[in-house]
Amino acid sequence: FSLIQKKATDVSADLRGTSIFLVGMNNSVKSSLGMLLADLFRYYYFDSDSLVSEAAGGESVAISLKESDKKGFRDSETEVLKQLSSMGRLVVCAGDGAVQNSTNLALLRHGISIWIDVPLDMVAKGIIGNKSLLLSSEIAISGSYSEVLSQLMALYEDMRRGYATADATISLQSTST
Repeated sequence: FSLIQKKATDVSADLRGTSIFLVGMNNSVKSSLGMLLADLFRYYYFDSDSLVSEAAGGESVAISLKESDKKGFRDSETEVLKQLSSMGRLVVCAGDGAVQNSTNLALLRHGISIWIDVPLDMVAKGIIGNKSLLLSSEIAISGSYSEVLSQLMALYEDMRRGYATADATISLQSTST
């Protein structure tokens, strides 16, 4: 931790208030890293999926909206990103929609984007344990571990090109057991 703290101190002046957008599969590692970076840089932390949920009237309403009106849901994601990208001194955990169209990818250019590449088995275990991670992904809520992992693999393949446009990558792939 002290090494990360020292590195953050070294980098902080160079950021000059530039926002940081974390992209990648939704998981607790991405969220924890986002909160840690916000704390170290004295930035504000936001989770774009949470903001979309709030705007929709709650998580269950947002999930229903996503299932019934995918375009409306994606438009909400874009609107949230538009508002966040116009501000500075933010660390944003961006949902999957952030890398799904050119408008959103352009909004990420208002800051520094970092792809947090986490092993899919770790993400699957997190989804089984915490259904709220499902908001922005296309994963069946009632799936078994193997079904969830299989769906995650397909989603990852769809998203990988968007994630790869990030300015930097932090890969935890080699830590997979």
